[in-house]
Amino acid sequence: MEPEANGDKASKTLLALKTKYEYLPTSSTGTKSSGSTARPSPYACSPRRSSRIIKKEEGSVTVQESAEEELVVQEMAVASRSKSSPSPKKKRRQGKRGYAPPETYAHLSNLTDCLKFELDVVFCGINPGRLSAQVGHHFANPNNHFWKALAASGFTSKRVPPHEDVTLPDLFNIGLTDLVERPTSGESELSAAEKAASVLSLLSKIAHFRPRIVAFVGLGIAKVVELGALKLNNSMPSNKGFKLAPGLQSFKLVYADTQEITVGETLFYAMPSSSGAVSQYQLADKVKIMEDVRNVLGKVKARILDTSSKNSITPEQLPDFSPAL
Repeated sequence: MEPEANGDKASKTLLALKTKYEYLPTSSTGTKSSGSTARPSPYACSPRRSSRIIKKEEGSVTVQESAEEELVVQEMAVASRSKSSPSPKKKRRQGKRGYAPPETYAHLSNLTDCLKFELDVVFCGINPGRLSAQVGHHFANPNNHFWKALAASGFTSKRVPPHEDVTLPDLFNIGLTDLVERPTSGESELSAAEKAASVLSLLSKIAHFRPRIVAFVGLGIAKVVELGALKLNNSMPSNKGFKLAPGLQSFKLVYADTQEITVGETLFYAMPSSSGAVSQYQLADKVKIMEDVRNVLGKVKARILDTSSKNSITPEQLPDFSPAL
């Protein structure tokens, strides 16, 4: 009779554990046996767990209460943490800097233009970057693709280091300048009004030196200059939100007095930024675009490029223009 009494006691203890931790009897499908519509218990006993709860030894039943209780408590704690713990937040990208007044970088000096008369191509950036202003040379950031693309496209016979930028006009008939003179850490630190106000001064500078092509290193700067140039002829595009693609732009500078000057007009070409941070255009893309600039230059020199559809602007329309002596 004693084994039977022990069995009754063990059964009662097991039932108490099941009730306490929601260990309800289940069918083979893991649902309550009382009805097919019952919700499955999250802690339904599997055959493996049942073997841990009840251990048959020669007709007696031993309830492993402490082990089972610890297991259930651990599972309930894990379930609670998974519900209450928020998912880790994704790291946000660092936003662009806002406008920085001139005094922010007043300790930095402006860059010197690398220009001379009648160059083949003048590459024009938006403004000097902070690192370029610190070292005193154009496109000095090592992550910038300008010098790599310039050599890979055939404009230079070697990869010119930034500190040799002043040699470009004499060695390769290439020039460098910027739309806005003052340096910043990024274009976003310049105001839209500041960029627009610099357009006429830049065009006057270009009209003075008369290069064959001006290639804007950045589609944003190319758009700013094109809008300012077309405004001179009251020929603004119908879609004010237009976007530029790489290629020749819709306007040109035309020079009337070409008796002793071989360059009769200056064309403008829009390129993507050479910054390594521009993911839309990789280095290989920038090389191909620079190669296209070279192809256009070849047609200009051979006088086989039809530019009659371009909006013509004359130096006399530019208030700051000073003719070459």
